Amino acid sequence: MARILVIEDEAPILENVVESLELEGYEAQGVLNGMLGVQAALENPPELIICDITMPGMTGYEVLLQLRDHPRTMMIPFIFLTARADRDSMRQGMNIGADDYITKPFSIRDLLTAIQARLARKDVLAREYTARLEELRGTLIHVLPHELRTPLTTILGYAELISLEGAQMERAQILKMINTIYASSQRLYHLTENFLLFAQIEVYIADPERRKKLCSQVLATPHELVVKAATDQAEQARRAASLRFELEEVPSIAITQDNLRKIVEELVSNACHFSTADSPILIRGAAHGPWYELAITDHGKGMSAEQIARIDAYVQFERRLYEQQGAGLGLTIARRLAQLHGGQLQLESALGQYTTATVRLPLQPAL
Repeated sequence: MARILVIEDEAPILENVVESLELEGYEAQGVLNGMLGVQAALENPPELIICDITMPGMTGYEVLLQLRDHPRTMMIPFIFLTARADRDSMRQGMNIGADDYITKPFSIRDLLTAIQARLARKDVLAREYTARLEELRGTLIHVLPHELRTPLTTILGYAELISLEGAQMERAQILKMINTIYASSQRLYHLTENFLLFAQIEVYIADPERRKKLCSQVLATPHELVVKAATDQAEQARRAASLRFELEEVPSIAITQDNLRKIVEELVSNACHFSTADSPILIRGAAHGPWYELAITDHGKGMSAEQIARIDAYVQFERRLYEQQGAGLGLTIARRLAQLHGGQLQLESALGQYTTATVRLPLQPAL
């Protein structure tokens, strides 16, 4: 049976809950304050945590925040057990990541029902994660070798041909081959950079201290960078004439210059690749409440609701119909960079009509 950690400063309640859980076959560990609870969870992460809110020294809210910031405990189901039954208290707990909320006085049966529901949900998520991992493994096996070998084969082939027969070739023919080698090298470089960046993003997301330092940075006058990054990317795709800008000035946003540039580059690259050369690409940016919203709209192939829901690392859509360069990492990288800075990326699309990628970033650092 699952192992459950119970954090409760009232000894009689703690003993009752621990004893009841053990009678139901669970392995239960009880501690009398939040500091001991955090220590116990980090040393030996349980399958589920039950925690009181009002405790001396460290409140249940503080316990949850600390555990959600640590990669070993961030995904553990967390149930608040408290006398606070008002809506504001419940909302506060849910907003910082609580999975359920049991109010005192309570029955053991109600608590057991909540535990069973959360453990069942955890099992479902674990199966979904395993399935996605298997899909990722299969995609890596089949897609990554192709993505690496295609440009590398071109580079090696043309380089060998020039080396062996360059003296007999015409200058124009050699220049054409060199241009192809350069284009393939750029593709290989971009693919490698994206894989390395994706790994770096995951490291930052899993490390609270690095993430906090990164997220403390702000970027002034982002509209200038957006125009420059979008124009440079569109020029590479020979689509600069397609760009339309509707950008409002904002004082600053909570993101680094390099990360905003990368988001814009990947989204504009997708817009160029999946829309026709004569169709417009609209880029809008403005402040909405606490957010800076940057929306990029193309009128191209579009995506289905299922495709949008399945966006993740290395996933490519309709590869047999539309050859995609890279490993489908562009949208995932843009999304993860936004999340890294406390923001989000949302997609709205209709097959054969349009796709709008909207990035929301905090106007102030999300610390």
